[in-house]
Amino acid sequence: MRRAAGLVWIGVVLTTIVPFGVQAGASGVIRGNMLRTGVLETKAIPSVQGVLWTCRTTGPVRSSPVIDNGSVYCGTEDGQLMKLDLKTGKPIWSCRIGGRISTPPTVEGTAVYVGSEDESVVAVDAETGKEVKRYAVNMPLTGVAPLISEGFLVTPTWYTKLMRVSLSTGEASWTIGIRGDTTGAPALSGNRLVVGSSAPGIHSIEVTTGAVQWEFPTAGVVPGSPAIDRALVFAGDRAGTLYAIDLNTGKASWTFSVGSPVLGSPAVAFDSVFICGGDGRIVCVEEKTGAKKWSYQAEAAIESSPVIAGEMVFVGSLDSFVYALNARTGALVWKYRAGASISVSPVISDGICVIGSEDGQLVALH
Repeated sequence: MRRAAGLVWIGVVLTTIVPFGVQAGASGVIRGNMLRTGVLETKAIPSVQGVLWTCRTTGPVRSSPVIDNGSVYCGTEDGQLMKLDLKTGKPIWSCRIGGRISTPPTVEGTAVYVGSEDESVVAVDAETGKEVKRYAVNMPLTGVAPLISEGFLVTPTWYTKLMRVSLSTGEASWTIGIRGDTTGAPALSGNRLVVGSSAPGIHSIEVTTGAVQWEFPTAGVVPGSPAIDRALVFAGDRAGTLYAIDLNTGKASWTFSVGSPVLGSPAVAFDSVFICGGDGRIVCVEEKTGAKKWSYQAEAAIESSPVIAGEMVFVGSLDSFVYALNARTGALVWKYRAGASISVSPVISDGICVIGSEDGQLVALH
């Protein structure tokens, strides 16, 4: 084992394999793709040399960064949306949105979209950082990322409603009521939109018409985004249960007791589902059956969601560490201590891992 600048490294060599479920062109999207599987279209980082760059933002980072075409996009608590160069960390532009940002941005075409607590979703030109359009949602967006797809925006509105809005005209094609407040980011598979709520439950909606196809009651609030893979929907709740639900019927295929409240989203790859608990455990279960494969204990609670790059699982913890584990075995490959607690997911691209923390720092490891 060797240590350097907050880094604990274990000598494990991993091959670079692209997991099932990776979608081409899915960069710049929360959880790596519209299915929200947490699979990032990039290679693993089997060893870390150290810090490539750091950037002090204008407020605590509680919005998971995204990477698109060599740039990092991140929101801050004081309402700044920032664009940085991935290789150098040099700020390219900063745009004041007007309200606190705790939702991840989404890059679509030439614009970056982000929700804020000033009751709007804002479109910003990705090149210039200038505001292009603002969509009123009539509620603060706190940790709830809108979905951008095929010229439309799907976002919560009036707390217990969802609406689908044209990006070009701003007009709503449908608005529907659901039981409870929307949580996390909606997942999309074909014409099927799946979203969690505080009802508590999980809802499947036909994206073009807004027709509710099924509702599945959960024991606790679903705080993160559902993930969709192979016609199954995966989601965890604050009661500590991980659910696998048939996408077509809305019936449970299996459940797994995590043992503590789930505060984030699952990741799905390698015929496995990865979930984190409030007690600091990272758990891997069999995708088809829910049988436990392995678990790893972090040093404090985990509020962020795991992401997959190559054959590795990356997750940040309130103990200020980002952990990199072997996805097959759960063995620790390396971990790095940031300057403060980490409540958002790391993001990986081109051999660089970017971490945001509560002290307002963005740190890039390589």
